[in-house]
Order: sequence, then C-alpha cells, then structure tokens
Amino acid sequence: MPPDPPGDPPVRHIRVHDEVVLIESVAKLAAASHFSDRWFADAREQSRLPGQDARRREILFAVCVAETYLFEWVLHEVFRDDWDGATKFFPESARRGVHEKWQEVPKELVADHRLPATPDLGGPHGSDWLKLVGLRDALMHAAVSRPRVRMGDDPAPMTTSSGELEALAPGWALGVVVDRIHRLHSAAVTPPPSWLAK
Repeated sequence: MPPDPPGDPPVRHIRVHDEVVLIESVAKLAAASHFSDRWFADAREQSRLPGQDARRREILFAVCVAETYLFEWVLHEVFRDDWDGATKFFPESARRGVHEKWQEVPKELVADHRLPATPDLGGPHGSDWLKLVGLRDALMHAAVSRPRVRMGDDPAPMTTSSGELEALAPGWALGVVVDRIHRLHSAAVTPPPSWLAK
C-alpha cells in the first residue's frame, strides 16, 4: 500500500479479498461562521442614532467587531481555514481579553512568519482603543450602574456615567475599530474587507 500523503487524516487499509479494499478513515469536520460583518452592520446602525442607548449598543457591537474580526481573519485569511494551525493563536485553554488578543496575536504571527510586521496600535489610536475597551468593560461588568461617589477632595475619577456615554460622538466607537482593522491590513499589506467601507 502506498503511504498516506502528509497532512491527511490517518487511513487504515483493510484487505478483505484480493479484489476488495475497504478504507477506514477518521476525518474531522468543522464549521465556522462569519459574524464580524454582521456585528459591523449592527454597530453602524447604532452609530447613526442619537442618545445614550445607541452609544451603549454601538460600543458593545464595535468591540464585538474587533474581537470576531481578528479571529476570523486569522482563521480564514492567514491560515486559509486550517483550524489546527489557527488554534495555537487562540487556544481554548488560555482565555485572553480582546485587548490582549490584539496586542499579542499580531506579534505571535510575526514571530511565526505569517505577518510581515506588527500593526501600529499605539499613539492616539491606542488611547482611544483603551478608552473603548474600558467603556465596554464598564457596561458589561456593571461599573456604569454603580453610584457615582466622590469623597472630599479625592482626585480619583468617578466610574463611567450614562452622561459620559451620551457625550460620545455617534460613530466614535465604530471608528476606533475600523481604524484598528485598517492598521492590521496595512501591516499585512492586504486590502481590508469590502464591507468595512459601507
């Protein structure tokens, strides 16, 4: 019997008679969904509406765009749907937050010779990104719901208020994420997805 091609699942040949060969194979099937463009559409819709509820939803949806896009880009573009290759950058056993993923995964891809350079995620963009992730965390972990208390002359900032959300410009949160994705593609020297311009 010829050897199995490299990278194929193990195949066991069982000869029953000289004329019949049964092949028993173990194969993995995986199905992957694309959600980043849907999260983008949700965030864009909210970015066109006024008020703190629209800002709240825009922030949450925009961070969902950032997290799902990085994962989907690595799986589908960098690894061409090779799940085994992509999982070493997103291991199930080592959970990382969205900020850590965006900081570490591009560096790991550069070290693995799969990305020519790390994206420039610092400067004013980096500050806006940290603010966005902080706002998302405040919304998700109820910090925005806590009473705003300041004792005496304590200069410590108070927790995020609903007024702070309302003061954000519509589209700001989504703009931070769009900029981040463009920076990733600049480093990769590849065009961003067409839906990002809609």
